[in-house]
Amino acid sequence: MIEILSFRLGSEMYAFPMEGIQEIVRLYAVTAVPGTPPYLRGITSLRGRMIPVLDLKARLNVTSEGERAAGGRDKGKTIVVRGPRGPIGVMVDLVTGVKRLPESALMAPPPHMGGDEARFLSGVVVEDGRFISLLRMDTVLELEGPSTAEDGLERRREDGKA
Repeated sequence: MIEILSFRLGSEMYAFPMEGIQEIVRLYAVTAVPGTPPYLRGITSLRGRMIPVLDLKARLNVTSEGERAAGGRDKGKTIVVRGPRGPIGVMVDLVTGVKRLPESALMAPPPHMGGDEARFLSGVVVEDGRFISLLRMDTVLELEGPSTAEDGLERRREDGKA
């Protein structure tokens, strides 16, 4: 059996493996950090610890029609996941629940999807006629760019300024 946490981004369903999930929270204050990639929304305090917050829709280049028209996005939930260097907040529109599925329910991504298209997907599950894309947490959580919030905080600690 595999356990996944499913969630919605726009009209599409996605999931993370449960073993990488720490908690689900609603964040109210996220502070932007200059020089970070567009999908890194900023940083926030989670019980006194600073964590980076990713906008998963921006990371995966997912937009819904309402957002295009309105130019923004509604407040959703933040899934706190276990990142390579500590917790990372991942913004989603709606958490739909934990699902337990047999391993046989997980299908490989289509073979004609290559490189960039498939690098975020580890598989697809069909449940009640809907596709749920299971994301590769390690790839989704890669913080790219000239500087990340986490790197900046680490440099400040090393310089004795944090």
